[in-house]
Amino acid sequence: MIKQNFIEVISHIITGIDLYLIGIVLLIFGLGIYELFISKIDPDEREDSDTGVLEIKSLENLKDKLLKAIIMVLVVTFFKQILSIKVESTQDLLYSGISILLIATSGYLMHYSSSDHH
Repeated sequence: MIKQNFIEVISHIITGIDLYLIGIVLLIFGLGIYELFISKIDPDEREDSDTGVLEIKSLENLKDKLLKAIIMVLVVTFFKQILSIKVESTQDLLYSGISILLIATSGYLMHYSSSDHH
């Protein structure tokens, strides 16, 4: 009973995080399209401000940022789904571990292949 309530609470928290990330995807898309095709958004001109998060320089840059945010949504959705898996054999546990390892590897490769590091 307590385990089921714990999983339900964690599932609701993960759903909230997922919705938050979807909102970030929409914000990046909206501000990126606005900045590319309509007008530049003038951030506060302080020297210590970090304006690189939502600064869109090209359509390719917008696609990269959207792709990273969408992949984060998919990772969070995966972890929500993995909570509901019933582990009945060691093969189920092995497949879960391999899938988590593949997600971690893809995140590592995505981080180092991005255009920000070149």
